[in-house]
Amino acid sequence: MLLGLPSKAWAAAGTTLFCGGILAGSLVGYLGAPEATPTAYCEDDTCETFPGLGFDAGEQWCADAGGSGTSCDGGTGSCTTFVCEDAETSGAGPTLALPPPSLDVEYPSEHPLPASLPRGDDAQMLAEADVPASWSANLGSRWRSVRDAIVGAQPRIVIDLTGGMGRTAFDRILDVELGEAGTIYVLEAHPTRTSARRIVAYDSSGRFIGQVDQAADAENRLSVPRATTLVGGDRLGVAQQHGGVSVFAPLPGGFRFEDAIPVEPPPSDICAAGERIFVTQRRSLLAIRELEPGRRQSDHSFGSVYDQGSGLARNALSEGVLACLRAPDRVVFGFRAIPRLDAYDADSGQLVWTAGVADFAQGIFSERLRPRHGITSPVNYPRERLARLLPVRQDLLLAVYLRSHLDPTERVEIRTYLIDAATGRGAMLSDTLPLIAAISGDTFVTLSTDPAPTLMVMQR
Repeated sequence: MLLGLPSKAWAAAGTTLFCGGILAGSLVGYLGAPEATPTAYCEDDTCETFPGLGFDAGEQWCADAGGSGTSCDGGTGSCTTFVCEDAETSGAGPTLALPPPSLDVEYPSEHPLPASLPRGDDAQMLAEADVPASWSANLGSRWRSVRDAIVGAQPRIVIDLTGGMGRTAFDRILDVELGEAGTIYVLEAHPTRTSARRIVAYDSSGRFIGQVDQAADAENRLSVPRATTLVGGDRLGVAQQHGGVSVFAPLPGGFRFEDAIPVEPPPSDICAAGERIFVTQRRSLLAIRELEPGRRQSDHSFGSVYDQGSGLARNALSEGVLACLRAPDRVVFGFRAIPRLDAYDADSGQLVWTAGVADFAQGIFSERLRPRHGITSPVNYPRERLARLLPVRQDLLLAVYLRSHLDPTERVEIRTYLIDAATGRGAMLSDTLPLIAAISGDTFVTLSTDPAPTLMVMQR
């Protein structure tokens, strides 16, 4: 599950996201926000850049099946042309094509449009820090019990993520997992070389026990990892820009590569319900896809994405976060930039509930056609994004939203909600807790970056 941390650069800038029909950048990074490196697109066979957003090396974009597309090489800054395969024959699944923008088409100038926002009769995540009287006594009791345990938790160990072993170069934390035995897995990235990433493991006492990085790519199949999840309780599933999903088994002092599942388009987030692996992908017409080991991809795809406006707008606002629940198996898709969570039955793909955030600071995306068709990230304040979805005891769900304020300190407010997994109804747990990055049983891990990246293991 993709994670981000506070970034003053993100809080302070409005940045072009998509340009010229080429996917220009992703919204991953601190707080799930733009990376502080240039955005790239191909123009006259060279890579043009905009400051403020990162792009994934080798990102490819098809205008239409059977035509041609271009790819910016993040390492060399050069462009290459390739043939766009048809989705049905390439195994890529349903993808969102971007035909060349027409001057005759009237695109909406601002997003999101009301049709994609939660309705008044959908479940609500309330801003009040307690359950309303209309909730059942059972739900209210469970909600308060978990709230009190989290708020009253005490620190057990602190892990300084910049100490020793030459690790100071990797100070951006993209994801954190907490295993059943207390093992902590951290996906790290280099602050400027955005494709340089690695996974580091610590035992339950905070002792470093091993790592896997891209230098060992030939052996371990790790290539620009984006997000992680735990598969079957103790194995690590890694969603990657190149190579789809890799699964690693823990070993004393390191990891053992176990399986690789090709995925196209590349996965942007991942979660697992037991042994079942689900991903969400950029440029997809459906929000969720289930993967099957040994096959190129499962045909089991479901879930709604943002479907208003041009292809550029749909991709910009369809990015989301996944959480998997058990008994019954459900997958929750949370839109990063829209106050909406959708829960689906993992077997049938049917929508179970939709929930909206009652007090959400909506960022407004601006779309323009001239001089080059593009989408600009929100510049209004305050504005808000979803950073994290975490199952709690399988019957509740934590949703962490990050609200950016325009003030002298460029403050980012962490707003944590606790939600009933069966109905989507929820209320604010706290707006003062640090960012909860992972949770397992009665233990959870918080993440801070001031003054340096630090994990704190809390015991409930």
